[in-house]
Amino acid sequence: MKEITQKDIEKVKCELAKKRKEFDELTFTDLEEQLKWIREFFNEYIPELEKRFLSEKELKEWKFLPNELRIYFYLYFPEHGLNMANYSQELCYKLAEEREGKYPYLTGRRFLF
Repeated sequence: MKEITQKDIEKVKCELAKKRKEFDELTFTDLEEQLKWIREFFNEYIPELEKRFLSEKELKEWKFLPNELRIYFYLYFPEHGLNMANYSQELCYKLAEEREGKYPYLTGRRFLF
């Protein structure tokens, strides 16, 4: 992995701030539309950052961006963090529902934590 300098972090923060400003200037009809915009932006921007900071080997091994960069995604787009938390809860609920038939002791339990 390429060493991440303070200059790199500042550049990412600047890029995210510009996108946040763009996001705030848009008019959305509902929360789902906002989350879709954020998801599409992340799906476009994160691979670009991964190519910038991760080696070919790390990209093939599904390495993630280091925390010193990822934290800023949640600072500039807190909606994404909330969306991911809600998504995780939904997945846990679906898993519990699927297992209730196979594992009767899970009946009535909403989440598997």
